[in-house]
Amino acid sequence: MDMQQDFRKHAIVAGILFIIATVFLFVGEAFYKPGLTPPDVLAKAAGAKSQIILGILIEFSCVLAIPLIAIVLYPLLRKETSA
Repeated sequence: MDMQQDFRKHAIVAGILFIIATVFLFVGEAFYKPGLTPPDVLAKAAGAKSQIILGILIEFSCVLAIPLIAIVLYPLLRKETSA
């Protein structure tokens, strides 16, 4: 495989992970934030339990995407620093 294609493939995957991390962060917050606003937070949270759980699960996928960015970019950065 050409080295330039390898760089491009890693850069595309890292870019997609950046987009996923950013979008899922805001989407997850949009799901759980209405259920956690004052006043009477506990009553609202109890009523919106499934919505809050879904929002948190979406944000967990964001938490998984962030370290994957570093994992995808590591081979590229290692090649650049060793050259």
